[in-house]
Amino acid sequence: MYSRVVPRDGTLVVEWMTSSEQNILGFRVLRSATGSRDDAAPAVAGVIAATGGNTVAAYTDADSGLQPGVTFAYWRQELDTSGAVASEYVLGGARVLVMRHYRPLVRR
Repeated sequence: MYSRVVPRDGTLVVEWMTSSEQNILGFRVLRSATGSRDDAAPAVAGVIAATGGNTVAAYTDADSGLQPGVTFAYWRQELDTSGAVASEYVLGGARVLVMRHYRPLVRR
């Protein structure tokens, strides 16, 4: 139904929603710093279990520990009940924001 990648507090939050998950075991999220699917690697260890069945389900995963200033692209694979890739979708991409905290300069 929807998917997006949102920069938040030095991490990238990957979100998606499904309308139905019949015969779906779970999801694998892949990430690439080059934007190429060819060098994409798992962004999350293991498989994110499907929870929707015949109903709408929403998923969120925060991808942290990424290099600030780099734009990452994400893909989501749906795995069927045998563990095989049933389909693959582009989730989107975003740049990791550089978070800087400044203290006020006080002189006396």
